[in-house]
Amino acid sequence: MNYIDKLAKRIHEIADSDPRIIEWWKHDGSSPELLRAYALLARSKGSSTTLEDIHDAWSSVTATSSPAHQYLVPMNEVPSEVQDYDRPYLDAVHAAAGELK
Repeated sequence: MNYIDKLAKRIHEIADSDPRIIEWWKHDGSSPELLRAYALLARSKGSSTTLEDIHDAWSSVTATSSPAHQYLVPMNEVPSEVQDYDRPYLDAVHAAAGELK
């Protein structure tokens, strides 16, 4: 397993242990492509990663599989209750980035 996939796996482990992650979101929010994007954020931005970065990564991956998805809009147009679904992934990216040091 390469270093990006190891980091993606770690982000997945951290996020999936978060009680805020609901069962259906575990699958939807953790595609290999998306987790690799999160790994890139962890390596490049680390603890400076923002919720908007997490949304942009999700949007980048989702644009291919679901180009008409209702939340493929800038983060400020996403309802706050939907933004909350991204917070465990932001926390997981921050935690995994902290483990890199």
